[in-house]
Amino acid sequence: MNKLLIISFLCLMLFGLRNEAAAQCNPDIVPPVAVCADGLIYQASATGNQTALINAGDFDAGSSDNCTSQSQLSFFIEEGTGNSTPPTTTSLELGVGQYVVTLWVVDQAGNHSQCWSSLTVDPNCSATDVTPPVAACLSNYSLNLINGQATLQAISLNDGSYDNCPSPTQTIELAPASATPPTTTSLVFTASDFGQTEVVYWAVDAAGNGTPCLSTVTVDTCLSSGGMVCNDLVTVEVGYQETVSLYPEGVLEGGPYCYDQMVIGHALFGAPAPFMTFTYNDAGTYNVQVTHLPTGNSCWGTLIVTANCTGDVLPPTAVCQSQMSFQLSMNGPDLTILQAGMLDGGSFDDCTGFNDLVFEAQVGPILPTMTELVFTSVGTYTDIVLWVGDQEGNFSSCNTTVNIVAPSCSPDTLSPSFVYVPNDTTVD
Repeated sequence: MNKLLIISFLCLMLFGLRNEAAAQCNPDIVPPVAVCADGLIYQASATGNQTALINAGDFDAGSSDNCTSQSQLSFFIEEGTGNSTPPTTTSLELGVGQYVVTLWVVDQAGNHSQCWSSLTVDPNCSATDVTPPVAACLSNYSLNLINGQATLQAISLNDGSYDNCPSPTQTIELAPASATPPTTTSLVFTASDFGQTEVVYWAVDAAGNGTPCLSTVTVDTCLSSGGMVCNDLVTVEVGYQETVSLYPEGVLEGGPYCYDQMVIGHALFGAPAPFMTFTYNDAGTYNVQVTHLPTGNSCWGTLIVTANCTGDVLPPTAVCQSQMSFQLSMNGPDLTILQAGMLDGGSFDDCTGFNDLVFEAQVGPILPTMTELVFTSVGTYTDIVLWVGDQEGNFSSCNTTVNIVAPSCSPDTLSPSFVYVPNDTTVD
């Protein structure tokens, strides 16, 4: 079934926030917001040098980024403060005592920020710890079933939990919360759990102190392992100096689909991504592919990007052929007619495509422009002006020279040949 999808300025208004977020990430130049947990207490090992392993992630207390998800952020740690670039160390081994450390948070684009924390390495942390962890969990989480089921790990709901005696373990159970922390670290969901289910996420420290956090899990039975169907024809209209983002849901039909597991792409626009961004300079026809990442299933659709040049005030760039020669009498005795476009040497416009450019020409600056030039005599015409116009009526010009030369058979001094052909003769 063919379906025409027009994405216009109305779509930009309806999905403005989504497009704005996409623009901020392409490229991403905004560093993460680093949030540190302070006053952590580590228990030193009972044997050896009585040291504790200090992991960078222990100090994250809810760091975030405008583009990179919390789970994709990278954390690095160093002792002390004052450096301007992040280290490569993700952990430290420290002996008994008090320290100040720097937590570095780095997003997928390489932007980074930092915060500082104090910590204590205590030889008897768990025995003296009565402070429960700070539990931070995602309030909402979407779960897509693959082959009829999905497993939710407690760690997937973590949104920056921390403890003064790190690191807290993470467990999970169905709501309501138990009086004491559970030991289960995952839950299995099937199609019978379609819809919303409340679960309790727990952060539990080494001393057994636990803190619960409530989260709502939405189970989606979308089509994720097959049956993908792309529209045969999708049209995207892009306004002058505007951008439009196309997501997989703009190409797929049927469903429901797991859109958050989809990417869309075309070779000319780089690697497949969650969305494609077009400007008015991208006008053309493309075969785009939508792929479901977990299974590799995909489908193809034809995309036509059209440019709406309303508001374009920039004239085209007119490029003339430097010098051209044509024979006289190409279109009749002593008559040669040249179309204006024959003078073009590669003109272009910032919005209007080449096939939609308007070409007019004139001989001399004061004569009216015409779509064709008529020559009736041999000569060199140095005052030829080519005018190039776009869809909004903006014009620019360039100059060229046209040589009209005598036809190859001129002068013709030979008389036409005559051959006598006798009438048919019948022989009895």
